[in-house]
Amino acid sequence: NRVCRGQKTTLSVIDLAEFMNTVPAKLSAFAKDSSNLMKNGEYQTVSDARAGTREFATSSKIDQVDLVNFANTIGSDSAKELSDAILAAVKYNRTSSSMTNAYGVSFYWPQKKASAVNTVAAINSNVGLDDEYNNCLKTFAGMQTTGQAAAGGGSSALGSLFGMSSGSGTTTGGGDISSLMNLFLGGGKSIPGLDSGDVDFMNDTEVYNVEDASNYVADHQFNPSALVWDLTEDGYHMIDVPVDQWKLIQNLQVNMFVDDGEGYVDLGLDNLYAFTEDGKLVGDTDNTWFSIDYQPVAFYYEDTTETEDGNTIVQGRVPAFVDGVRCNLIIIFDNENPNGYIAGARYDYSDEVEDPSDMTVAKGVTEIEEGSAIDFICDYYSYDQTYIGSYYLGEQISYADDLVLSYENVQSKSMITYVLTDIYGTEYWTPAIAQGE
Repeated sequence: NRVCRGQKTTLSVIDLAEFMNTVPAKLSAFAKDSSNLMKNGEYQTVSDARAGTREFATSSKIDQVDLVNFANTIGSDSAKELSDAILAAVKYNRTSSSMTNAYGVSFYWPQKKASAVNTVAAINSNVGLDDEYNNCLKTFAGMQTTGQAAAGGGSSALGSLFGMSSGSGTTTGGGDISSLMNLFLGGGKSIPGLDSGDVDFMNDTEVYNVEDASNYVADHQFNPSALVWDLTEDGYHMIDVPVDQWKLIQNLQVNMFVDDGEGYVDLGLDNLYAFTEDGKLVGDTDNTWFSIDYQPVAFYYEDTTETEDGNTIVQGRVPAFVDGVRCNLIIIFDNENPNGYIAGARYDYSDEVEDPSDMTVAKGVTEIEEGSAIDFICDYYSYDQTYIGSYYLGEQISYADDLVLSYENVQSKSMITYVLTDIYGTEYWTPAIAQGE
């Protein structure tokens, strides 16, 4: 088989004897120092490092990140010693040109959900990992859960699309958050998107202090009341968020829904947005979306890589069936291909895996044969706010190397909403505004 352009691959050879003799102690010291950072009011330092670290299998949400890259981003003395020990034990490391900051060893670190922490901690204990690493994970996840709980729990684009409140509202004040968390952990409070049974480790006072975590969140909490569109005199929608509040946001994406006369077609999430010179988010677009063969498709941004030679590589995915088999088309934009190209297909094994330890992830990108039948799919919602499920989008096409990738006008009314993700993994959705009218 030919190598697919844009393939993100790594190959490493590790001296396991050296690794076992040198890395565990360094990992333990690094984990202990990172725990102390969070307990001493530096949670955002660790969270920002996690957000900026090379992550693997992002669409599968298994939370595997490169350990050396993470340690280097933290930058403490123990992090440097851990990085040096790993690099010494990795005797050979090669990556494809589109893969950076991958040094041979990945590890689990939660990003948005703490539900897998108990399972991963049990696995770590079974393979003999030091308790400091588990304790560090639990401390981070405890802070993360506190932030999400204070924000009212889970939310979705539907709340924005249909003008409903997404989440139960933000709790402010350290005492109020502390009371909320005690009720939640005791089973006396339900919070959307969170399950107290998944975070019972937070009852361990060695890894989580309710009062300290609550006070930190109260002082470092995004205020969603700023997410209100102001209409300027010349007809533009603007949101003005204070600079200190933007510092709490780690990710910003736009979500477009097309009104087809019977419901809403979800066209996915892209990382395209605009700000005015004075820092206001602009809510008006040209009503275009990523398209293949001139038809808009559901597109989901995954990540951006800056290579050493100055190349910027943006990767996204498009849900589809290729010759009747469910997959994601992998789309790559780079300096030589600013309009993008289809690198290949990443096929799904299973979407219904309850235990993360049982998850098998398709890592590679498979070349698509000339003439293969491609059917695009998307999520669809009816006007009565019902999720219909997968929905065929547009016409079937035949794959060819010269398919045109572009941004085309959706030729219909649409609604857009922006999603902001904060340092705790909480998602906030702006009110939806109409486009193309």
